[in-house]
Amino acid sequence: MSKKAFPHIFSFILPLLGVLAMLFLFPENTLPEPVLELISTIDIPENEYSADSQTGQTEPADALVPFFLEEETGGVFGYLNRNNRLVRSGRAVFGCTISGTGYIVFPKVPDSLAINNPDGSPAATISGTGYPRYFAAGKRLFVFTSDLTGLREINSAGITIWRRNIPSWITSVSANQEIVVVGLSSGACLLLGKNGEIIREMAAGESRIACIYGTSCEQIGTRYAVLSGAGPHRIAVMEASTGELVFKTELPDLARTEKRMLFSSCRRYLFVEGDDSVFIIDLAEKKVDTIFLPGRLIAFSYSKDSGILVLLARRGENLELSGLRPPRALVFRTAYPSVSRFLYTDAGLIAAGRNNQISFFNTGEE
Repeated sequence: MSKKAFPHIFSFILPLLGVLAMLFLFPENTLPEPVLELISTIDIPENEYSADSQTGQTEPADALVPFFLEEETGGVFGYLNRNNRLVRSGRAVFGCTISGTGYIVFPKVPDSLAINNPDGSPAATISGTGYPRYFAAGKRLFVFTSDLTGLREINSAGITIWRRNIPSWITSVSANQEIVVVGLSSGACLLLGKNGEIIREMAAGESRIACIYGTSCEQIGTRYAVLSGAGPHRIAVMEASTGELVFKTELPDLARTEKRMLFSSCRRYLFVEGDDSVFIIDLAEKKVDTIFLPGRLIAFSYSKDSGILVLLARRGENLELSGLRPPRALVFRTAYPSVSRFLYTDAGLIAAGRNNQISFFNTGEE
């Protein structure tokens, strides 16, 4: 081979090496961005609608997917079936809490509360006042006092199972079928048992501002997480049964509002809402990754079947729907105009609110 051929070889090899280096160092930025497939869109009527009255058939409760297209005040609520068809819808002027077993629509100042079955028929009346909310995938219902210094658990008949007064304002609550985690404005955190008894109390930390800004617990498992303080924020993950500290770290100083947190069903990850970002905490590797968003996080959900974290974030006048496989592998991204905040994932299917519509997307995952 002549010496004159060497420059031509290098002119081919050097760019190739550059591309390989980019793929190795920045894989999420150089791979083609996958496209999210829109399957169908259904309109949600503004007025009350019931498919049962038109077909004479009633869907079983375990086949229903509840939704609440939350707006600045109130919103449209209802149920879908597993075939992505509308079963029932209605409008809440102020607030609504909904699960597969029933729903409660309540005004700004509740003076009475009524539990309705998914088909709209009355199920029970709750005595007293307060603000209701379903937890543990709709298996538990709590009512909070109007001044947020107490809570009680209600059964399906509207009867109070237990109640507890709290010595400080409640700032965050999470629950599964066995425990309740209650964060307080004082910086303390209560771990309650199934019947409301205090199992453990965590004292306020050493941050400049003492307050609990977020709590979460595994829906199947015994771990729970607490986000406390400001300047800096501290997050701790603990075992409910033993009190053992699983993981602890500091996060950048965040806006002093409640932050949503979510455990992955595989028990490896904890996802924490940031300011225009999401922190992905790998509990196995003991490390934290930061995913920056185009704007404020609206909702997030983890699909246990596909292992994808789905994010819904504000993007100017639009919303951006994106999905990634933790910690950073992008799976899809798309933007669309909407003011709604509903997000639901099931295997490779995603349902997202689009104003008074719900759109169904396919991630292309098996």
